[in-house]
Amino acid sequence: MKILGFLVLVVAVVAGVGFYRGWFTIATNPSDRPDDKVSVTVGVDTERIKSDAAAAKRKARDFGGAVAGSKTVQGKLNEVTEGRIVVATDPTGTMDFHLEPDAKIFLGKEEARSKDLSAGDRVTVTYREQDGKNKVQTVTAERSN
Repeated sequence: MKILGFLVLVVAVVAGVGFYRGWFTIATNPSDRPDDKVSVTVGVDTERIKSDAAAAKRKARDFGGAVAGSKTVQGKLNEVTEGRIVVATDPTGTMDFHLEPDAKIFLGKEEARSKDLSAGDRVTVTYREQDGKNKVQTVTAERSN
């Protein structure tokens, strides 16, 4: 019985997404017949489905590549400026990071902005090396006591 309920749910979700994305259409054709019957036509746009599937595969591949090329560092935040942070990774070393517009910043579990960060915050930075720069993907900061 649980399997049947799950299958019904899956079909409902696929149908909902399909209608929203334009994969499926329903058209009615009123009839001039004396019995007042209406014909209903269901259309399936297979080209749209293929296009959306290809786009989803590209996004998944790009996401996988971004994650695979990511590095993580922990330390204390030394400096925050517009588009840039400097993190002390050990007593004598620092790393410079570029904050991209799409970088995600969290203060605790809440989403934040770079201006919400403060020198001395403990941070975990996930970044990728690109064009000779350390480009931030995410910064998670905790206030030091």
